[in-house]
Amino acid sequence: WIYAGVFSLVTATALYAEDRITLSTNQMKLINDSRDVAVRAGADEGPEPPKIRLAHVASVTPPVIPGNGRMLQATSFAFEGGTAYVTYALAGEEIYGGIDLIDISKRDEPRVISTTFIDSSEFNDAQVRGSYAFLVGATKKYDGGGVLAVMDVSDPGAPVIMSETLLGGHQATSIVLDGNIAVINVGDNRGVVEVDIANVEKPEVMRVLPLTNSLSAIRHGGHTLALGGTSATELFLDKMDSFSSVHVIANEPSAAPGRMKTYGEIMYTNPGKTGLSILD
Repeated sequence: WIYAGVFSLVTATALYAEDRITLSTNQMKLINDSRDVAVRAGADEGPEPPKIRLAHVASVTPPVIPGNGRMLQATSFAFEGGTAYVTYALAGEEIYGGIDLIDISKRDEPRVISTTFIDSSEFNDAQVRGSYAFLVGATKKYDGGGVLAVMDVSDPGAPVIMSETLLGGHQATSIVLDGNIAVINVGDNRGVVEVDIANVEKPEVMRVLPLTNSLSAIRHGGHTLALGGTSATELFLDKMDSFSSVHVIANEPSAAPGRMKTYGEIMYTNPGKTGLSILD
């Protein structure tokens, strides 16, 4: 996970009240902090749910801008095989970013394979597929604003940006991949942008789904769903070239970061003050 701009590796071990035996072979040799977090299903019926022990295993210090001395802040991460891809941005209005490729095959001994600094763009999220990393954030090149950058990571020691696609808006904040479609959330003034990534050297914007205060977007069952809204926090479903509200999650607008994930037919989302919401 990321806390205070630092990428950290954390183990989660189930603890059962009956015998206190953990279902893990991890020795937890480098624990700096450990705390128990109760897992609640929202109802008090049935047996007491298990607890999860979170153990901090290791952290990777964010990179420092060469010749500048300012430290970048980790914003998100993705995994492919035994490699973590960690995106970075610079705190404040100035745009400057980067990405680390980190070998996590030994989770208590992470090793930075390469660090790529980008003085014209910063990144907020990433997805990795095969030899390519898809990074979204903001750029000051061209006309500026939200951007999708495709990076060739076939040589982990020397990643290369292959293409950059302008998305409009101010900042792209999240990305998910569904086949050859990248679904990208673009800040509070643009909405959701769908991009054809079949040609990684020249991705093409397919359609823009306007949504005020758009927080996050995902693909599920061939549809694009988004989290956002002005007077309330709502779940929206794509219909042709626009969104239609299908569920009100909270009666007040949420603030970033609000994210959504699906597991089977269940959706999990964290729209601000309402905590975790679970939807069928």
